[in-house]
Amino acid sequence: MWDELKGEVGVELRQMEQMCQRYGALLEKLRAGVPTEEELLAAGAILQSFYNGVENVFRVVARHTGSLPERESGWHVVLLGSMAQARPGRRAVISEGLKGELAEYLAFRHVFRSAYTHVLGWEKMAPLVKGLAGTFEAFRRELTQFMDKLG
Repeated sequence: MWDELKGEVGVELRQMEQMCQRYGALLEKLRAGVPTEEELLAAGAILQSFYNGVENVFRVVARHTGSLPERESGWHVVLLGSMAQARPGRRAVISEGLKGELAEYLAFRHVFRSAYTHVLGWEKMAPLVKGLAGTFEAFRRELTQFMDKLG
């Protein structure tokens, strides 16, 4: 059971790594200045894709540990919160601190999916873009620690 979980999580992490590598030059450019409209849209898509990867990992973990929340209003927030809490049969997957960081990406993803793209503002996106590499590293580190302690 745990080998299957580790394999599925590994696939998701590799996808996230590939995304970060593919768009690394753009992200580096954005960390240094104000983006054009096209770069702003690309940054939004990257941030959304990053959180999609995070959530894919969480759904895999929840499915394998029997803690997948019902898909009703607010389930994305419930899933994120559950990953920072120990559950019967598993310890916490991430720390409370990382949960707080990831909540910002989840909130952005909601805006990106729901709002018209012309209302995106760099002021709110900049901290997410600038923090993406560090947040991803923390996510990978904490997830690896979780998986290393599985049976």
